[in-house]
Amino acid sequence: MLHPRYFGRDLRDSLRAKLLTDVEGSCNIKVGYIIAVVGDEPQFGRGRVLDGRGVAVFDVKYTAVVWRPFKDEVVDAIVTDVTDMAIFADIGPVSAVVHRDLLPVEYEYLKNANPPCYQTADQVRQGCATEGRRSCAWLSGANRGRYAAR
Repeated sequence: MLHPRYFGRDLRDSLRAKLLTDVEGSCNIKVGYIIAVVGDEPQFGRGRVLDGRGVAVFDVKYTAVVWRPFKDEVVDAIVTDVTDMAIFADIGPVSAVVHRDLLPVEYEYLKNANPPCYQTADQVRQGCATEGRRSCAWLSGANRGRYAAR
């Protein structure tokens, strides 16, 4: 919807600016997360003025970069925090929480590690360090579908 104050010579620029602010960074149930509007100029249809409101509605065709996560999809994540209860991570526009009950039993929380993390007893004995960046690793086999920070 476009307010009447934007009608005039710069209508196409106003429509493009409105498209970018309304669409980029949003989530659509059909296509997923809309990361960015790309490509050539969007195609704007004829506007329709809504009765009693004065705003106009336009049909728009545009090309966009989208991300739609699927069940059991393996994705890279940036771990933002590790606590004794859960691992918090950012997966693009999505924030994820992995509860400690979803981790394999052999992973234990090390609150005195710098930074705090979950490690197995083998990793602790080998002196496995995180080198300042925490990441999420996908566990395979019997633990398919579960994350662990290392």
